[in-house]
Amino acid sequence: MEFVFHAPFYNISCLQHTIFLVILSHQQDALTTIEGEALKN
Repeated sequence: MEFVFHAPFYNISCLQHTIFLVILSHQQDALTTIEGEALKN
């Protein structure tokens, strides 16, 4: 099995991976905020 990265495919994958990480971090921040608010109440 060869791992050949064509530039366009690699760039798209990298971009999607970055977006996924950003969304994931935002979701974690939101969950932490919700948990914090729930603990305050």
